[in-house]
Amino acid sequence: MNEFNLSNHLKLNNLKNVSIAALISIIKNKRKENKKTFEDNYKKIMLLIDQGNIEEADKISRMYVLGYYEYYVKAHNLEKHGEISKAAEIYWYNIISDGTDARAYFERLMIILRKLGDLETELIIAQLYKYFVPQGELDILNNRIETIKKKISH
Repeated sequence: MNEFNLSNHLKLNNLKNVSIAALISIIKNKRKENKKTFEDNYKKIMLLIDQGNIEEADKISRMYVLGYYEYYVKAHNLEKHGEISKAAEIYWYNIISDGTDARAYFERLMIILRKLGDLETELIIAQLYKYFVPQGELDILNNRIETIKKKISH
């Protein structure tokens, strides 16, 4: 995850050609893969611990837990340095390629898309997030979607 290779994922600028249902399916499938990977790695870690190889167990644990955070930090730093298009792609990468539904990725991505004036993609991301947002935040997101629609129609 250190190199931030973003070449093999669905790009933000191609979202207008993909249905929300297809995006949800991609994310859900990735989450299933991640769950299996997590379970497999948990078994490996427990075996390594049983064998007394704590350092190797720790490496595996850190690689799969901190990797997602590493992407977030990279995107956040790009954003702070004005490279918001690159930051947006990294936030999107974590959503579509890693299957994350973390609030921060969706929110930062929508904020950046608004700054870029890409309301159509912001609307797609907001509509996608409706399927993952905590119930208590759904009204706020629905208001955002209505605001985006009004801005697009003007």
